[in-house]
Amino acid sequence: RRQRQMCIETAHTDDEFKSAKKLNKAQKQQLIESLTKEMKAAAKLLEFEHAAYLRDKIKKLRGDK
Repeated sequence: RRQRQMCIETAHTDDEFKSAKKLNKAQKQQLIESLTKEMKAAAKLLEFEHAAYLRDKIKKLRGDK
């Protein structure tokens, strides 16, 4: 069940990430905060691959390489 939820969250994240270029600064920061919370929750559940995926998305949103 948790794995299915993570897949749904990932799909949702991909949609948000694709439209991130259209977000203003405040919206982008809110998305980063949301993804950070999800990343920490995934790590706590030992879902390290998903946490790493989210970490990479957060880095791209911040403009990090």
